[in-house]
Amino acid sequence: MPTDPPERRHNEEEGQEEEEKLGLADAIKFCISLEMLCMQFEPPDDVLDITRHLRQLRIHFKKLESKNVKQVTLDRWLSLAAKQVLKLPLKI
Repeated sequence: MPTDPPERRHNEEEGQEEEEKLGLADAIKFCISLEMLCMQFEPPDDVLDITRHLRQLRIHFKKLESKNVKQVTLDRWLSLAAKQVLKLPLKI
């Protein structure tokens, strides 16, 4: 049975496609990937404008991301990081 790609889900009742929302981190990674692809497959003279726009978009996403960040003490950050490390599966 064919399935819809993960980025789009078909709503049978309404007959519409719903797009899955991307997070800011995903958008930043996407901009970086696009920039690298442009530089890999296009001549340098043709790429300058699009890479400049991609960097500006990435900066915009970083600013949005930094608005949601909370400042914590170093002790609190280390304790949260230690909890996450302990949750990781051990590789032998």
